[in-house]
Formats: sequence, structure tokens, C-alpha cells
Amino acid sequence: MQGKEWIAGIPEGLNPVKVCVTDIPIEHTVTMKDFCRWLNSTGLSPKDQMNRYKIKEILGMVAQR
Repeated sequence: MQGKEWIAGIPEGLNPVKVCVTDIPIEHTVTMKDFCRWLNSTGLSPKDQMNRYKIKEILGMVAQR
């Protein structure tokens, strides 16, 4: 996950990462290994695929055209 300075300190592997969505008060903690596995898996629907793509864009994981 390179390309964005603010993600330079994100741990990898089995280290937990906490994700907080401010609009909806729900909090999830997952390992980076599980998060990356989910992010790189095939989405079940076109909407799911687009959501994963948008997350990859935010994290700088999408190749620029």
C-alpha cells in the first residue's frame, strides 16, 4: 500500500487495524492480512466490486492510466 503518506505507518500481517466510520457509529477491527485478502478477492456483485475498487483508489493501490 504505497502512494499515500498517511498510510505509511499501516502495519501488515496479523497486526490489528481499527476502522471507524464517522457517519455510522460502527467499529470493526481486522488484521491487515484478512483485510488485504478481502480487498483482493472478487466481489460478489458489481456494487461490491466497485466498493473494493474505490477503497483501492483511496489507498493508492490502483495503477494510474
